[in-house]
Amino acid sequence: MKKMKTFFFLFLSSFSLHTYAYENDFALKVGVAYSYTALSDVEVIHNIPLGFGLSSHVGYRFTRWETNISSYLNFSKLKGMEVEANGSEINGDGNFQSVTFGPTVRYYYIDHPTKYGVPYVLGGAQMAMQTMSFGVNTYINGGSFDELHKLTFEGYGLLLGLGLDKNKKDKRNYFTEFVYITNMSRKTSEIGGTNTQVELITTEHSKRKVFEHTFFLSVGMTLF
Repeated sequence: MKKMKTFFFLFLSSFSLHTYAYENDFALKVGVAYSYTALSDVEVIHNIPLGFGLSSHVGYRFTRWETNISSYLNFSKLKGMEVEANGSEINGDGNFQSVTFGPTVRYYYIDHPTKYGVPYVLGGAQMAMQTMSFGVNTYINGGSFDELHKLTFEGYGLLLGLGLDKNKKDKRNYFTEFVYITNMSRKTSEIGGTNTQVELITTEHSKRKVFEHTFFLSVGMTLF
């Protein structure tokens, strides 16, 4: 947790350029986040330990509306994960990563500013991919899944959120937002190979849909 707080501080203090409040202009925003994820299928819900995330947004800000192409990356650990894929029942610990990408829209309540900033709501549709990698002590029942391989789930989803945008006295634009992302898997793949060469082992339409529910609490700034 201490390392996470240090990472947040270094991120926000590493930019020396001044960025100004913007309107009717293009902008690039980046953020860092704490993340909490739950994965579920038709039978089981798996809670994933607290992780961290990154976000980026590039788009155009009107007076009240803002349109962006947004991406959210989520990194965490798997503890006692149970999943069924490609004919194998898999149970073990490992790593979890997810990425979502797609259009988002923000609406700013500029007539109701608070001392913390201007509130806004956001939403959008997203394409998504989740990746699971397992350790050497993974239990595998049936099928041909190799514990050294990775599972990827590709699908689509939605996001909804609330945020505050504030122009500080030093002229930098900061934002704080809370976002809920939900995704449903459409395709499941087993990936092998090495760090330099990826090999697609099998791919199929997901027989048991995997749903991702992720909450992001993020802070960030406008770069330009």
